[in-house]
Amino acid sequence: MYEERMARAKTPQTRASIRRWSLWSDFYFGIGVLLVIAGITFIAWSVNTERHDGPVFWGGIVVAVVLVGVCVGFGSHASSRLSEALWAEAHVSIGTVEKVVKYSTEGPDLYDVVVNSSLTDSPFRREITGQLGPTDVGDQIRFKHHTLDPDDLGDVLFDGWHRRGRPHYEPSWRSHQRSADYADAHVSVGRVDEVTSYLGIPGIGASTGYRLMVSVEQPGSVTLRRHIDLDDSQLCSSGPKFRSMIRVRHNTLDPEDLSDAVFDGWPGEAKGP
Repeated sequence: MYEERMARAKTPQTRASIRRWSLWSDFYFGIGVLLVIAGITFIAWSVNTERHDGPVFWGGIVVAVVLVGVCVGFGSHASSRLSEALWAEAHVSIGTVEKVVKYSTEGPDLYDVVVNSSLTDSPFRREITGQLGPTDVGDQIRFKHHTLDPDDLGDVLFDGWHRRGRPHYEPSWRSHQRSADYADAHVSVGRVDEVTSYLGIPGIGASTGYRLMVSVEQPGSVTLRRHIDLDDSQLCSSGPKFRSMIRVRHNTLDPEDLSDAVFDGWPGEAKGP
């Protein structure tokens, strides 16, 4: 892989940097592996010869652990510099998150995120995985990529957040897009606790959007909290734009799965087509 990136590098400095740090990374990795093997061999020899109680044995263990730690530290630094060199000449784009898969673990939650970048004449997608932090559809991510190949999902490096939350000019479309996923879902009536408006921009077909925080009371003193995204076409047909109660569909009974919901109408009003 490094040879391919070096061949594509535009400057001699980038090629030299990739070569240098790849050699250092491989060197520290190799030395670390040799030290681990030597340590295991030393322990086995000491046990077999019954020499594992003296200061030489414990001194050897301490030296091996320190050297392995040094190799890990320098190897991590070399790997970080190698990554910088590999992506030094990459394109930098901003994309909108259009799909999020969350994996709960004993440590920080992991996320698989599909990002759609439409800043060029040929929109393309990339898939970013790892510890990105809480992420939602509509967030905007800055990322690096070497090609504009629409099918090369793995050609990506997360480069930070551009903007969190649905942009103010983006119409709310999630409830329309995902309605099919909730055909057999629970239907509940919840209380509208909070409304956030995202102003549209006249002249470009971007309508004003609204994000509602909804609470749904369940038996057993359980309250589900859900985000509902609406646009102007989904507001109340008469009177105030919003009512105090709203009908929603949700697939789970997870109290804090905010994104698990779509709009299903206003109580007392007939459903749209």
